[in-house]
Amino acid sequence: MSSRESILAEHLGRHPSLAAHLSRLCDRCDKRGDLAGTIKLGDSSLPIGDYRALRSLFGPALKTSARGERRLDLTRFLASVPDADAWIEELYTALGRQRRDLVDEATQSQAIWQQLLGQFRLSHPDLPSVHRLLQSQSARHSLLDEAKADALRTEWFRLAETVRHLQANRQQVGLSDLGARFFNDSKTLRAGRLRTILCQWLHALNSEDAAEDIEPADMLSRYGVTDNPTSIKVTFFGPLRYRRNGAWLDWPCQLHRQGESTTLSLDNLAGIERAEFVGNPTVVTCENETPFNNLVREDTPFAVVYTGGFPNAAVRALLGKLPVHTLLRHWGDSDRAGYQIARILSHIHPLSLWRCQLDDLQRHRHALKPVSAAEQLAIQRALAESPDHPFAPELQFTAQHGWLEQESWDSSQ
Repeated sequence: MSSRESILAEHLGRHPSLAAHLSRLCDRCDKRGDLAGTIKLGDSSLPIGDYRALRSLFGPALKTSARGERRLDLTRFLASVPDADAWIEELYTALGRQRRDLVDEATQSQAIWQQLLGQFRLSHPDLPSVHRLLQSQSARHSLLDEAKADALRTEWFRLAETVRHLQANRQQVGLSDLGARFFNDSKTLRAGRLRTILCQWLHALNSEDAAEDIEPADMLSRYGVTDNPTSIKVTFFGPLRYRRNGAWLDWPCQLHRQGESTTLSLDNLAGIERAEFVGNPTVVTCENETPFNNLVREDTPFAVVYTGGFPNAAVRALLGKLPVHTLLRHWGDSDRAGYQIARILSHIHPLSLWRCQLDDLQRHRHALKPVSAAEQLAIQRALAESPDHPFAPELQFTAQHGWLEQESWDSSQ
């Protein structure tokens, strides 16, 4: 043991509380790769015994500011010792710590992250929005080594399988069920970090606009994820009849004859074998509430299903039970989210646009709302990623000229 190391060890033996102050020097060295500048070791509340011990170690390099802060001039102190590098090594030894180069570790960790992200892109090319989300988080992740990377890879792949399952899901599912199925742990998605990540991924897939604020519970409910299926509902106006346990029920037809809409919860829909609207094969899905209510008051000859924005699991379940010959049409805002909603619905049942197709937008140029530059870029990016987008002409028009809100529809045009 060198004399200086023995001095450090002696001071630590007499004043164990010094370890916390000296460890801050090691933390600084690990983070920056060296010791330089000044560092605060305490204020006027620093115990007098600790202050005297630090003063005996660092001499005049330890100063007290006008505000009572105990500050160590590292540059001055290390210039006063014969071998600064040796002193730093002795400091680590006295504290029982291993010196680290966090700058180098961060560089290696970033390389591991990018390699991991590259593997994920190749394995899951259908999740480009998630790729971008992970890339944006690359600078904020904790340090990775190979073992942590393996664990993170497993999490990502399991989350990806969970997301794919939810995208195809038409039934109610609980977080416990998802956790047990994809993580072998029924509790892992009920709360905590993995639940948060799952919601972030679903958010990224549903809206590339990071400014859009969607509650995690609302995002999960879109995919039928809930422990309370009664809370997920679909409202429609039309003469629906459905088959349950081998018998046809038509009570929604009675409400329709009275000019009233019908609301079914997800647990109501769970036992329905098939459903159909009587008479007219046309069904219109409507994104927003006021236009839906207007159609109800107009007593339209076709059925109308209110999606409430992005369709939740109840909306998806109802549409999924309709006959293949149903003529589904969608009316919504002509912004990026509106056509994203239409595309989601088209995956459940083939559809065409109504009141928001290209010729409708052209006739309503006077009522269009401006689109921000950021939104224009987002639309172009979405089209570049999906060259076969079914509503590409409408999206291109929106990016160039603006978007039509449902409430701005003018039947006289």
